[in-house]
Amino acid sequence: MFSIELTGQNLSSANVIKTDHQKFIFNIEKPGHISSLITRNKGIAKINNVDLSEKIKIIVEFKDEPLFIAQKKNKLFKVNSVSYTTQFSRFENDINKFNSKLAQNLKVSIAIIQIEREFYKIFNGVSITIPKGILNSIYALDYVKNIHANGKVKTFENESNQLIKADSVWTKYGAEGDSIVVGILDTGIDYLHPALGGGFGKGFKVIGGYDIINDDNDPMDDHGHGTHVAGIVSANTDSIKGVAPKSLLMAFKVLDQTGYGDDAQVLAGIERALDPNNDGYHDDKVDIINMSLGDENGNPDDAASTAVNNAVELGVIFCISAGNSGVYNSIGSPGTAEKAITVGSTDKNDEISFFSSKGPNKKSFTIKPDIVAPGNNILSTLPSGTYQEKSGTSMAAPQVAGVCALLKQIHKDWTPEMIKSAIMTTAKDLAIDKMAQGSGRIDALKAAKVSTITIPSSLSYGRDIDTLNQWIKYDTLEITNFNFSSQQYDININGQTTGISLEPNINNFTLQQGETQSVIFTLTIDNAGLPYPNDSSLAYSGNVFINGEIDSIHLPWAFVKKPLLIFNTDILPLFFEVFNTNQTYFGIDTIFDEFNRTELIIEPGIYTIVFNFDDFASANRNIRYIVKENVEIYGSKEITIKSTDAQNLIVFKGVDENGNPLDTIKNSVMDFSFTYEGTNAGPPFSYYFPINTIIKTNNFNDFVIHLRQLAVESKNIHSIRIVNYPKKVGMNGSYTFTNAPDDYIKQKFSISLQPNAELTKVMLGYYEHNDYWSYGRIDIDSPSFDVKDIIDGEILMIPNIDTSAALIKRTFFITNADTIHNNIVYPEGGSWFVSSYFETDGENIFMQSFPYLTTKNILFSSYRESGTSNINTWNFGDGPIYTYLEVSNSKSTISIYP
Repeated sequence: MFSIELTGQNLSSANVIKTDHQKFIFNIEKPGHISSLITRNKGIAKINNVDLSEKIKIIVEFKDEPLFIAQKKNKLFKVNSVSYTTQFSRFENDINKFNSKLAQNLKVSIAIIQIEREFYKIFNGVSITIPKGILNSIYALDYVKNIHANGKVKTFENESNQLIKADSVWTKYGAEGDSIVVGILDTGIDYLHPALGGGFGKGFKVIGGYDIINDDNDPMDDHGHGTHVAGIVSANTDSIKGVAPKSLLMAFKVLDQTGYGDDAQVLAGIERALDPNNDGYHDDKVDIINMSLGDENGNPDDAASTAVNNAVELGVIFCISAGNSGVYNSIGSPGTAEKAITVGSTDKNDEISFFSSKGPNKKSFTIKPDIVAPGNNILSTLPSGTYQEKSGTSMAAPQVAGVCALLKQIHKDWTPEMIKSAIMTTAKDLAIDKMAQGSGRIDALKAAKVSTITIPSSLSYGRDIDTLNQWIKYDTLEITNFNFSSQQYDININGQTTGISLEPNINNFTLQQGETQSVIFTLTIDNAGLPYPNDSSLAYSGNVFINGEIDSIHLPWAFVKKPLLIFNTDILPLFFEVFNTNQTYFGIDTIFDEFNRTELIIEPGIYTIVFNFDDFASANRNIRYIVKENVEIYGSKEITIKSTDAQNLIVFKGVDENGNPLDTIKNSVMDFSFTYEGTNAGPPFSYYFPINTIIKTNNFNDFVIHLRQLAVESKNIHSIRIVNYPKKVGMNGSYTFTNAPDDYIKQKFSISLQPNAELTKVMLGYYEHNDYWSYGRIDIDSPSFDVKDIIDGEILMIPNIDTSAALIKRTFFITNADTIHNNIVYPEGGSWFVSSYFETDGENIFMQSFPYLTTKNILFSSYRESGTSNINTWNFGDGPIYTYLEVSNSKSTISIYP
């Protein structure tokens, strides 16, 4: 047991600040973590906890162009892999400098970082696993272009030749994909399957490939998904045929035996498919790549999508599954790539499959999927010579890849854009939302017949700028006639309604063979007269019909009208808050759509926005707060938040009772909180910082800074100093917090242990409360002192004069907190105790019991109705003493749960 002897005067309950707390949160901060209480209106609250030492998988993209793209632009380009390797080595050296500084600042051990995969042919970058705390330092490197999440990628599982009329192409055009090479990026292929050639290498159907997962030359399928996909493209027996039965295959195993992989493995597979013999040139690249896989959290500019777009520039056609989420705004990456053919799924009745992911595309709000194909109950090959029906967009994409192989055989000189146009503009329109069907269900025979090509193959206008009374946007179609005969064309458009006008600059024209006509389509939106759409895609859409004398084609048009709040930041924030004074509140942890940009749907109103930027990889921890008050959001709004706008320096000049600076005491911290006076939201941000932390803000009016300095000095006597500074309302320039030596009130205490007690350390815990919440907190780096036999000490405290403030701060003793895990109070071995908190009336220091509690996983002393101690010695442990139990107490009972 330990006790605290109170030599000062006891106070009556009338002198105690009373609260009517409904809940109590207690948080233990582990090494490497930074956490804060985020409280919201009407008592809603959570602990925002960020583990800065947490290992995260990322892909870093460099600014220099990839090798193959540079070679395409300049055939004399002589740079080889050596120049890229030099950059990789430089990067590895830089990040380990950041890593070392982070480990030093967090006082944790962090292993040396090593590059896991290097990319330079079709994407210039690396994949690595890093501690979260160095993200911003990496992004600040002058040769880094972007940082992408290395997300988890998975398969999209859940008598189509006649339905899509592939068999008619075989007979009418004599095209079965002869010698067209289709790369299957998947779980591998069972190349021994009789329907897939029964062998591997030259002379067989599966002519080659690579196992990215195991880094060897044998891409044998150990899952089954890739074999099923390959059969849909290219199976060839008397009993079963793929869409392009005479095509050749290459297998690139990028998913493991469970059907999972990551974006880095997909990138490696794309690079290998562009250079199968790995000689540094792409003259042996595949013609078509099918990827029946995806990462559900990607976007059009992520690493995999970037690689796909670059590869299309080199002439490779990509057919990619849309995903199996079944809802709007759920297209998986790299199906998000603009230049890919992204494929949704239908059943045999041309109904959209329930699992088929829908658009619009993330970030760009463009039309995706591009097309749909049968994906329900598709019979195909499985390992060991077997067959089975499977469903999913995984089964739809290879049907489109097979059709691309047929078209590539017929039109050997057509580019990927031209093949995509032929497929999209001849699809069967299902007369539903374009964000579900794209241009419609694929029709191989019509695609083979068409001789009019449009680039692009859809008119995607993106998101309406709904803050404008009238929004106008242009898009241009290049229409080319490849028929031997001239054609006269006319243009018609459907899907327009009140408030929408889509007009071409020319409606009728004639094209001779090989001629091209540019047509500008002007979209004009009257926002006042056009409501937000009620359907889930939030899009307005229709068709553009281009009717020629020989060809009649159509392509989809669409735009999205969606109220959005968009944040662009210069660096990644630790987190941010958005709330308003009418009690509507948005609390968002930092989950950005890309490194420095995020979007959220928000109701109209006037909001306050607070961003917290925290740099842990610098010499001194550098924290910046950006506050934007009275932000009017009516319709969409895009806001740029710059951490560099925080120019007001908060200076701490606390002194001890002798006038010596507190920051010279090693065991010293700052207790810093933000509150907003205009609402009962409480402290959106509450932090405890090392004394050398640099804190800056921008100018603001209504936010309040609550600040304390705490220091523990162990010399002849253990001295605890607590400085409560007056609150600071608003900031308009730098500000210095200071105190006078004679402001302190002194209180002696002693701590003694019973024999065989397991207590080894006493730390200072922090406690604060508002009208709704009490928040207890312990930092592993909190001021502390070791317990041996008897500890004599003194508390020197400067009173908190703002007793009517929305936020009140307290301090208490806690023992053995460094053994507690999982950010919830679980003692690990032995007994563990919490004292009442220190309070002062300006003349004396006393101890006040924690108020009404409803909590679990914490051991408190018994409840005292008065809230104050009325004995000279307060015995620690007069409540139940147990370990690994849940405890909750009321004014009359204490309940213990095993």
